Amino acid sequence: MRAAAISAFLILAVLNAFGSNYRNLRWRDNFTLWRSSLEGAYNNYYAMYQLGTASLRKDLHDEAVSNFREAIRITNANKYPDTGLVGDARLNLAYAYRSKGLLEEAAAEYLEILRLYPEHAVSNYELASIYMEVGMLDDAIALFVRSVRYFKAPLDIQGALLNIGNCHVRKGNFDEALLSYQEALRVIPGDPAVLKTISVLKRLSGK
Repeated sequence: MRAAAISAFLILAVLNAFGSNYRNLRWRDNFTLWRSSLEGAYNNYYAMYQLGTASLRKDLHDEAVSNFREAIRITNANKYPDTGLVGDARLNLAYAYRSKGLLEEAAAEYLEILRLYPEHAVSNYELASIYMEVGMLDDAIALFVRSVRYFKAPLDIQGALLNIGNCHVRKGNFDEALLSYQEALRVIPGDPAVLKTISVLKRLSGK
């Protein structure tokens, strides 16, 4: 109950696991253009991929899922698959699944990416966020720690550290949570929201 009460008061939930994915979506081309380009050329995996990103831009998640899955299938059937496109397609497919509330399917895509690219920071972070959402806190912490190791941008590193702290709060490990929040503050010194979170945690936990 104490952990739940403290969690309710902490202001930095940092459950926004979609930020990194937004930065990785390729939304550069016209929806109609890519749909037209597939007429009579359904094995054009690049056009299929681009149609998927255009579908995401229009929040057509069912169509995006279909497009990305087909793009992956087509290129994997080639003698020399476009591995870069497959990776991007899986990342965007995971985002589309999550937008539909299909967390298990989204997690499966991130796991497949990490099987091939274990140092992929975004996939570590996003999978950790799913685990955090469903209560798999120890697994979430481990993946957030990995994302801290591989992220380069201070804001991304800070977000992962804050989520590590949030997981510890939910587990009732307030000392560990405080250490994570303080580390996040060292990454971006003087952040008022983080300072307030630390103050609230200290007050509510009797520090």
